[in-house]
Amino acid sequence: MEPENFFKAQSFTHSSVCRFFATKKNSTNFEEATTGRGELAEEEERFASLIRKCPSMRILNQIHAHILTHPRLPPSTLSFALSKVLCFAAYRNVQYAKALLSQIPYPSIFSYNTVMRGVLLQNPSPEPIFLFRRLVQKKFPISNTFTLAFVLKCCSLLPAFEEGKQVHKHVIASGLGENLFVRTSLLNFYTKCEEVELGRKVFDEMTEKNVVAWSAMIGGYAKVGMVNEAFGLFRRCKRVG
Repeated sequence: MEPENFFKAQSFTHSSVCRFFATKKNSTNFEEATTGRGELAEEEERFASLIRKCPSMRILNQIHAHILTHPRLPPSTLSFALSKVLCFAAYRNVQYAKALLSQIPYPSIFSYNTVMRGVLLQNPSPEPIFLFRRLVQKKFPISNTFTLAFVLKCCSLLPAFEEGKQVHKHVIASGLGENLFVRTSLLNFYTKCEEVELGRKVFDEMTEKNVVAWSAMIGGYAKVGMVNEAFGLFRRCKRVG
């Protein structure tokens, strides 16, 4: 039975999940039931389709259990399936998603970013900083612009100024310092931490400034009572358009 049929007439139950996994479980080896990368890709799409339509965390728990007990899933397919479970869980039960991250054989940077974002959307905690440290220590997967933006946002919310400065050093070392998205995240971090001089340095070094950058710098000045600087920058923003 295809995953789409499970959700018709509210029929997505424990037994339907079992039927979904039954075909391949009849084989002693997952790879015996698939021939080549094409069929593996089809199986991965079936997993993705099943999880996308999952109606609740209770059903997701059942899917998760079936994936973990599936006989000899290739590590790449297991990683793919668990990453889809993580993506569903991160915005509903972030603690569940954090635990699941350690079960993925080859977690992608997307999985790390998903957990970081899930934490930030709920009750901000130092968890994104801990995850970022793990990434730096392991050197795999490689952080991307979203990773840096999420961890800098975490540092600005807590606030965690010293940790944010360490992230800034990593930004420079990684070669992502010229990226507008990362630059704006750095600027926002410094102004939220009321370190307007450091924020202004980042701002002045930006070859391209978007509305978010101008707003962050003007708001940073206003936050610390530097009204003249805020108005001056606002007038400059109006002139440059």
